[in-house]
Amino acid sequence: MIERVVDVNDPICGIMSAKNHEVIDVALSIYDPKGSYSRNAGVVMVSLLMNTDAAVSFHILHDETLSEENRRMLEKTALLAPSKSGVACRREIDFINVSDCFDNITKVDIDELCGICSRGCLYRLAMPELLPEIKEVLYFDCDIVVALDVEALWNTRLYERGYALAGVLDDVYRPLPEIKTTKAAIKTDGRGLTRERYINSGVLLMNLEKMRREAGEKGTLLKRAAKYFDRFLPFLPDQDFLNAEYLGDIVYLDVKYNTDSKIDHFDKFFSLERIWHFSGRTKPWVVYTGSNADMLYWHYLSLTPWKDSVIETMFRALTNEKYCHRHSRDCIQRLKAQLKENIAHLFHLN
Repeated sequence: MIERVVDVNDPICGIMSAKNHEVIDVALSIYDPKGSYSRNAGVVMVSLLMNTDAAVSFHILHDETLSEENRRMLEKTALLAPSKSGVACRREIDFINVSDCFDNITKVDIDELCGICSRGCLYRLAMPELLPEIKEVLYFDCDIVVALDVEALWNTRLYERGYALAGVLDDVYRPLPEIKTTKAAIKTDGRGLTRERYINSGVLLMNLEKMRREAGEKGTLLKRAAKYFDRFLPFLPDQDFLNAEYLGDIVYLDVKYNTDSKIDHFDKFFSLERIWHFSGRTKPWVVYTGSNADMLYWHYLSLTPWKDSVIETMFRALTNEKYCHRHSRDCIQRLKAQLKENIAHLFHLN
């Protein structure tokens, strides 16, 4: 259900230029029971918008855990983030509640199924039906920083080429496979997977038009996924299913469109044009690694409406009990208290 659409193509933002006549559709999934995850979607949005002059329409897939305050913050992000050149561009954002889609879809408990992931990872599977007017969508996980112009990625034109998905190989050191190989000719394991062609689902270009056409014959994507979950209990549910389901129907993208933030380019993070993916457990808001990857995340967070939470979030990562020695943690807590006092003093002086 689309609850509200905010079109920010108004006098405040200006009129979309002729160059930007096509809108890039971008989808994000938010499952936020603690109320602190939505700001990561804000980081994805602001980093994407500040690196392109294209018109962008955001589709926020969410459930009841998205608070009204965080919803307003996301709207504000779409409204206020500057474009790459500073020229006003068309922006839209809508909010789509996916809760009803997941009632009784599988015999397996969804939260147990998702394991180390959250149930939000499954929301993208409902997009063909939830976005009926959209041919193609660019999907991002919310542990992403976009440090390039997404317009070139958008111009992959899946629906014109007839493929269902485009993504980056999970093992970036493998050579790109031949995309014209048929599914029947590819050797797989018992779950329908092969490491040589396994893509990471953190960044996806999805041909929703093709997925809807297939639904009449095969059932909706979500129903097919439920059968796969019930049969295999996959470790990475959405990622494993999409790889198995669309084997032989995937375009393989350059690694720059989904680069693991842990690679050894820390000194170049601010100059390399990449989509950086904070995969795994050591995300910037969880633990401070001391790398420029962290700094890139904090930089873009400071440009969102959640900027007032930067210091608190950073110190929480610095003092995470799972990763930080107790004595170091105590020292950082003292520094935190002193920093807060100094900031309060500065505001008082002003």
